[in-house]
Amino acid sequence: MDTMMKFVIRALSVVLFFASAPGVFSQDKTKLDLGLFSMQIIQDGKAIAPKNGVYVLSNRPFYFQFTLAKDEVVFLNANSDDAFYRAAMEGRDFTKILGFGGTGMAEYRFNGTTDLFLTSSGWHVWYYSDADDHRFIEVTDNKDGTFSCKRYVAVISEDGDDIPDGIDTTDVKRIFIVCVKTENVPGTYETRMVAYDAFILSFY
Repeated sequence: MDTMMKFVIRALSVVLFFASAPGVFSQDKTKLDLGLFSMQIIQDGKAIAPKNGVYVLSNRPFYFQFTLAKDEVVFLNANSDDAFYRAAMEGRDFTKILGFGGTGMAEYRFNGTTDLFLTSSGWHVWYYSDADDHRFIEVTDNKDGTFSCKRYVAVISEDGDDIPDGIDTTDVKRIFIVCVKTENVPGTYETRMVAYDAFILSFY
């Protein structure tokens, strides 16, 4: 069992402390700064600039691209329901909403599946540990202690079922995302949140 998978299993019983404010956009208006890491949405080779917190995408595959230091972890909840999203945007403790403290998804290494799971009972857990242990399809060493990590999404799944035709669907046009950066609490099995943000993916 790899080291970070042990972390994921341990994370099933973590306590997330509400200890931050939403991230802010850097001078590059396509890049969302989340505390110690940043994120972009890439489609057709271009970084998509959000409008009022909404990334407008065509019905085709896309990438999440994170800038991460070694062993940093991204917890990401994607949902067709906006409860977590509204709580995060209003500054409420969304970690206490039923479901957020649920199961971390045990996903394959190296982006082995291309699903984005829509759920109210868990989160994606994405990280870069080393070349043999990460959750991305492509990783580039930035030579400054950080890595550019791409997560490819080609299928949207809800309640364990693939939505017909993958991303090209009329069933889900808006996906609500809460993205969380965490760190371990020294000497404990708990995890605290150090940064988060919420945004919407809107498909046309």
